[in-house]
Amino acid sequence: MNGHLALIGAAGVASLGLGAAVLSRQPRGKINRYFALFSFAVTAWTLSNAFAVAQFQGFPDYIWPRFAFASASIIPIAFLAFATVLPTTVSPPPTRLLAGFGLAALVFFVGSLTPLIVRSATIEREALRLIYGPLHRPFAFYFVSCLGFSLYLLLRKRRVLSGFQRLQVRYLFLGVLTAA
Repeated sequence: MNGHLALIGAAGVASLGLGAAVLSRQPRGKINRYFALFSFAVTAWTLSNAFAVAQFQGFPDYIWPRFAFASASIIPIAFLAFATVLPTTVSPPPTRLLAGFGLAALVFFVGSLTPLIVRSATIEREALRLIYGPLHRPFAFYFVSCLGFSLYLLLRKRRVLSGFQRLQVRYLFLGVLTAA
């Protein structure tokens, strides 16, 4: 295992541990459940990418990239759910918009497991090369718009919050920017 792959694997394990730790603190809390869902989706995405990079024998080359896109389709909707309740439910977003993003997440999750997002994959010069399907660009639009709306929602909340809650949102922004 090379260093790059080890780093990806360690990031996946760390994300899994963080999500499990947050969920174990208060399993019934919405904030904890939504954060854990977000963290577990990031874990699945990270590990799927690691497996795609490792090019495991015995699996078609497109399997792990499809799993990566399927788990990536959960990341923005889980982050949006988390953003709606952190630190409070001040000025909740329109339910139709949330339902639309939720439906898009479901469509892209299912579509990711078919050739609609990743049509095929080949290994060229020891690197994985993906051939994208017709839903790849709409997937990218969904991903960016849902995450963008989540950040907008948090920014809007930050203006009305004070003290510790405002600090929580500021640290979340810092974490998101670091990850980006």
